[in-house]
Amino acid sequence: MGFPSAGAARVRANLARWRRLGIPVGVNVGKNKDTPLDRAWEDYVRALEVLYPYGDYFVANISSPNTVGLRDLHAESLLVELGQALAAKARALAPAGAAPKPLLLKLSPDLTPAQLDGTLAAARQGGWSGLVLGNTTVGRDGLRDPNRAAPGGVSGRPILARTVELIGELRRAVPRDWVLIGVGGIFDADDALRLLRAGADLVQAYTGFVYGGPAFAGRVARGLVRRSAEC
Repeated sequence: MGFPSAGAARVRANLARWRRLGIPVGVNVGKNKDTPLDRAWEDYVRALEVLYPYGDYFVANISSPNTVGLRDLHAESLLVELGQALAAKARALAPAGAAPKPLLLKLSPDLTPAQLDGTLAAARQGGWSGLVLGNTTVGRDGLRDPNRAAPGGVSGRPILARTVELIGELRRAVPRDWVLIGVGGIFDADDALRLLRAGADLVQAYTGFVYGGPAFAGRVARGLVRRSAEC
């Protein structure tokens, strides 16, 4: 899923080959695992600088449970620093007279209500255009697999209900012009529709492709069209 990847330079070369197709691309960036938290913003800014010409929007991932310490970036002081540094770099990279490309923040689904309030307060001080909710969870509620205690994040169907719940909370809490992207547990059009009705502007899917194959997105899109016609 990008942690780790072959690095921003390799990703840049890959994206350059696809750019001519005109497909909108969102770029997910994060820090290197050995970069101290007080310098994490440098990794994000450098990745944004390298990849800026090849993305339509950029997501700062501070929520992967598979990168040790990454979720500590939800702390208000660190998050304000990150948001301001990325916003400044985006403004500098934008062509004269053009608006900077949107910056979104990818949050953890495991935040407590108090942590979520603090994160949103810090996010409002940055240059963010919206939020992505969420990432994989370290929770194991409802899992029956004998390997459920293994480390790492859980994705897929078990996190859908939590994603729907948090999208609804965020829609009520953030400015209306902020984009909300719901991700976590989408396997069919009904799942996507639950997130859209909860307040998401867009939805993303990852694990659904593992089980549904390359045609997965088309099936979900056609299902949404049918459900829209039925309304």
